[in-house]
Amino acid sequence: IDDSDGVVSFVASYREAGKTIEHHEVSQFRRDDDGVWRFVAGDTRALVVEPKRTAGAAKVGRNDPCPCGSGKKSKFCCGR
Repeated sequence: IDDSDGVVSFVASYREAGKTIEHHEVSQFRRDDDGVWRFVAGDTRALVVEPKRTAGAAKVGRNDPCPCGSGKKSKFCCGR
């Protein structure tokens, strides 16, 4: 590939203080004369995201596995 400019966009989610945070980033890169990609500029945003509940969805019990997929019981994970 002979590209000399590129853009990377991604979203990473994590939990902090019981809230889900989504980190959005769009970064620009440029290939230098040696063929090495270098970071040029970026735009980042962190958004607090409330869990989405669908109407009529079954409630998760305290001893059920956490719906976030951590493998922990709900009461020890997102249910706190």
